[in-house]
Amino acid sequence: QDCLNRRLNADIGDELQDFQDIAERQGINVAQARLSFQIDTQGRIVKIEAAGASDKHLGPEAKKALQRITDRQQRRGKTIVPAKTEDGKPAILNFQIPVKFQLQ
Repeated sequence: QDCLNRRLNADIGDELQDFQDIAERQGINVAQARLSFQIDTQGRIVKIEAAGASDKHLGPEAKKALQRITDRQQRRGKTIVPAKTEDGKPAILNFQIPVKFQLQ
């Protein structure tokens, strides 16, 4: 989970470069949000939702960024290794990651 969290945060940060323009226009110096999603039994990211945003722009932009990452992974045929139950069956994993933006 830690590895996935680090990797997704880096990828989302790269995808949020467009948010910097919005932040500059809106006078946003710091913003935070939380993305929640599931990793299904096939290893795909699904049910992406944004919550807890400190402004109205970062949550939706972070959600779109994660969706672009997910779409790109699926086009390449890449998936995440799904969680497994104790008996080895694939399981759905609920996941949350914080998204922080700071204008530099």
